[in-house]
Amino acid sequence: VYQNFFRQAAPKIVFAGRVVPFAGLTGIEAMPAFSPDAKQIVFGWNGGEGEILDIYVKIIGAGEPVRLTKGATNALFPVFAPDGQSVAFFRSSPETSKIYSVSALGGAERKICDVQSGGTSFSFAPDGQTIATADRDATGANGIFLVNVATGAKTRLTTPPEKFNDHTPRYAPDGKSIVFVRSGSWGNQDLFIVGAGGGAPRRLTQDGNQLFGAAWSADSGRVIFSSTRGASSVNLWHIAAAGGAPELLLTGGKNPTTPVVAPDGKLLAFVEEAQDTNIWRYEINAAGNQPPPRKVIASTRADISPNLSPDGRRVVFVSNRTGDSAIWTAAADGGNPLQLANGNAPRLSPDGSLVVFVVSATNRNAIQVVSVEGGAPRPVVADAAQNNLPSWSADGRAIYFRSNRGGAFNLWRIASDGAGEATQITRQGAYESFAAPDGKTIYYTKDRETAGIWRVSANGYAATSDEMPVAELAEPDFHGSWTVNREGLYFVVRAESPPHKIKFFSFSTKQVSEFALTYKAPVLSFSGLAVFPDGKSFLYAQYDQNASSIMLAELEK
Repeated sequence: VYQNFFRQAAPKIVFAGRVVPFAGLTGIEAMPAFSPDAKQIVFGWNGGEGEILDIYVKIIGAGEPVRLTKGATNALFPVFAPDGQSVAFFRSSPETSKIYSVSALGGAERKICDVQSGGTSFSFAPDGQTIATADRDATGANGIFLVNVATGAKTRLTTPPEKFNDHTPRYAPDGKSIVFVRSGSWGNQDLFIVGAGGGAPRRLTQDGNQLFGAAWSADSGRVIFSSTRGASSVNLWHIAAAGGAPELLLTGGKNPTTPVVAPDGKLLAFVEEAQDTNIWRYEINAAGNQPPPRKVIASTRADISPNLSPDGRRVVFVSNRTGDSAIWTAAADGGNPLQLANGNAPRLSPDGSLVVFVVSATNRNAIQVVSVEGGAPRPVVADAAQNNLPSWSADGRAIYFRSNRGGAFNLWRIASDGAGEATQITRQGAYESFAAPDGKTIYYTKDRETAGIWRVSANGYAATSDEMPVAELAEPDFHGSWTVNREGLYFVVRAESPPHKIKFFSFSTKQVSEFALTYKAPVLSFSGLAVFPDGKSFLYAQYDQNASSIMLAELEK
């Protein structure tokens, strides 16, 4: 009886029929949505090159895509209005985020509302009069909000618990319910359902795994979602809206994400991603020229987040080459790789003997330290807060880390052995940090939506004026693609199309100069730059392949 009760049943597997490409375009196709008559799909596309996505619409099975938007920033998460006459989409920048509407034939853009969600998809009610979106109110509390399309007025629908975030809402076709994602710490996500008129949300999944989109079946009876549940790879699943065990939906696609179901229930669209990130070594020779880079750390999966030892002989990095994201160490040329522990965001100590990193746990992240020779990791920070992105003090006696233990995410410091209480360093928000080699200053970025680099005393906040942006460093917009050495700061400045510039800020002259060029995009959301002690060569994590295709699959009625 005990074995039968606790044994996890193998999930029922359902196969989707006849999977075919939707458009077969080069580059990045993303974020599909069906028209109300199920004859067209609106989607994001980079035009075959570059990094800016615009909105296109195309008839299923015939014709060329028609461009609806053209802008300097990404147009994201397009969705047809229920009458099929217009398409709504999202634009985000460091200054503002807005939902716009444009005619389904193209033309001028009309603003529907401002949002503070930082960029997540949204959904129309079946009558077209309301949009469900992630947002924040004046208090800073996030949740799902309902927006009146005509007036822009907002009504709060959900209020997540502290340290959680609600996003990616989807109206059911019958208009009675909304499914959404509730996120805790990195990768801790589940689906919830709430009535369109309000009430207490009901938890639908119990996985705590990463989610990459959800969609309702045409009859509002089931939810199809993309998740890492049951494995480190991404698959499609479906679950009864009333609850129960999820069932695997196999399409044959690689890493299928952002599923969407046609209004007539006959077709399923999803995005099949093909990405390969590797770590390359770039050099500037004695003549000041830049020879071709060399690939030093590579696999068929993700290799990211390089960090060098002070002597430049050893590198730590993150790779999922064996399944889960794990911390690896190797010689600086990539030789003799050794897996140390599962985790992310590794940093080598100033003496090169230890690695601090993040490991995910239920509803939180913990900070741990492990020897570069291997062995059992030891905890440094393991409490109920969300703790991530650790870095070492210049002398190795302390660890700085990002935490929401005080409410908003800020920078904190604790002794490297974990003894004592953590001390708050910033009070105006912080993301990733590096200690200046002189031990007096901490440099840090703010968040994913804010460009620039800030500085604060290594002893922490004393007055508002202590947390200051570095005036010369307003350009960096990749919060993870920067680093610090004894001479200054190195950072990536992304261009709309290659080359991307790597620049150098000198501590001595306070001047910014161009250091190097790269024709491959840096890896978004993860650290990706490490400079050797000579200041003339560096490791750079880049997309060697970054493409995605929209696929169509037949669904059984």
